[in-house]
Amino acid sequence: MTALVQRDVRTFPNNSAIAPFLRVKLTGGFLAIAAAADNELGILEERTQATDTVGSVRLPSISNTVRVTASAAIAANATIYRANGGKVSTTVVGTAWGIALEAASGDGSVIEAIRTINAA
Repeated sequence: MTALVQRDVRTFPNNSAIAPFLRVKLTGGFLAIAAAADNELGILEERTQATDTVGSVRLPSISNTVRVTASAAIAANATIYRANGGKVSTTVVGTAWGIALEAASGDGSVIEAIRTINAA
């Protein structure tokens, strides 16, 4: 039996190069970038290379803020949603994912956000 994770970050098997601060999921047992419709494991903490055997993922929590990558400009305090490429945006896709705590200037901007209760 596997022990429960009692911390904010957990490692998962990896075989891909993935930028940090993207939403990730497991595909075929390995980390992959999550699409807008995917429920993710969490946010990748650090860049991974295809040769890295594991990647560190910050698990969903409504008690912590996270860094996440925007897919477009986002105003501070805006409600954000899942977007393709493991990113977030203000385009409504399903239920709200969280709230942007700072503004994003455009695609690729890394911002601080907090998850909403229904998304965690």
